Amino acid sequence: MPDSIITTATAALVTATSALAPSFQDTPSFQSFGYYLASQGQYYRAEPSDLQYDFNPSKLAKLTYAPLGETTDPVQLIVYQEDWSSKDTGFYAINIDLLNHELYNNQITPKISKLDEQHYQLTFDQLTSGQVLFISDATGLYSLALDSPSDKLIEIFSSIKESASFVVGKLNRALKSFPDNAQLKALLSEWEGKVAGEKAAKVWADVLKKWQEYQDQQDEESKEIYAGRVERELSYFLSLTQDPQQQAEAKGLQQQILDHRAQAEAANAQAKIVVPDQAELQGPVKRYQVYGEKITITMVDLGTDGDALIRFSGLPNEHNNQVYRHQKEVQSTSTGSFIYTTAEINGNNWNTIVVENGWGGLSAFVYPPGIEERKGIYASTDDKETPVEDARLIYHDYVSRIEKLNASK
Repeated sequence: MPDSIITTATAALVTATSALAPSFQDTPSFQSFGYYLASQGQYYRAEPSDLQYDFNPSKLAKLTYAPLGETTDPVQLIVYQEDWSSKDTGFYAINIDLLNHELYNNQITPKISKLDEQHYQLTFDQLTSGQVLFISDATGLYSLALDSPSDKLIEIFSSIKESASFVVGKLNRALKSFPDNAQLKALLSEWEGKVAGEKAAKVWADVLKKWQEYQDQQDEESKEIYAGRVERELSYFLSLTQDPQQQAEAKGLQQQILDHRAQAEAANAQAKIVVPDQAELQGPVKRYQVYGEKITITMVDLGTDGDALIRFSGLPNEHNNQVYRHQKEVQSTSTGSFIYTTAEINGNNWNTIVVENGWGGLSAFVYPPGIEERKGIYASTDDKETPVEDARLIYHDYVSRIEKLNASK
């Protein structure tokens, strides 16, 4: 059935064959001037169109159409117009598909036969089912679809081989034209179900890539960093799929990570920490103060690989006055951003001091152990505020803590 009311000319029709012959004597009598397409013994008028620039599936709602059926004959059009001029009239054939078409592209030229002073017969060899004929003349723009636009869209969306996300976007456009079309709505529901599957497949590929990176790590610290990346990707994947086999496979990878982590923690609990040599101390002690608080940080570089011994004082917890070995990790060589991390707090890789590049240049922050709240810090030169501390004392306190810890293993 047509999508909207089709205007048929009231005509003194003879048979379809004789009515379309260029030399016929019985010219159809129409009630108003216009362009009339002949099909299946009827005439269908091209209706005024308000389309201005482009044409796509969201702009089909107001189209009338002429049912062509199974015919392969050239399309015939009767022009009923006073003083009609083919030179002032343009004909454009645009496919009903998923593309965005410029309105005045794909101009076509008919064969023209004059029937009388007000009637012309136009024959189009290029027009086929699934197209829209646009006609532009001095009085305006007119359009007529060849066969049902909604049926054409249903045919397209039922056989299309594009990605689900692409199809869903185009189906939503089509439903702007036919919001109550049950078949298009059913197709949308079907394709939306495929979107989740497509997304899950893409995420699973990311899981496998990160899993391989995790397996390639040789040291436990790096392995734990990559494990976190795999776990985040697995959690996302499990939120996308309900497939039992996929869920079982993903949960199996999660369990392998948990098993390895437990084994590594057990081994680490028994492993003795290597005590650094005092000769590795590098340079003077650096001192920092937390803005507005009595928390101080003293640190001294250790070796040449970016390690440092850092003491936190003024903490209301068990980390107060303790010294921990940290490693400097450069985040950006171009901006100068870096962080200090340690594996000696709670046995996990833990960030403490952060230096990052902001609007005003480099800014320094600290996440004090046991507080884990970002706090601004500044370099201190006030000996009363931050008492001078010898690098050897920091080293001595660190070694004492490590030796006690090793002795307990």
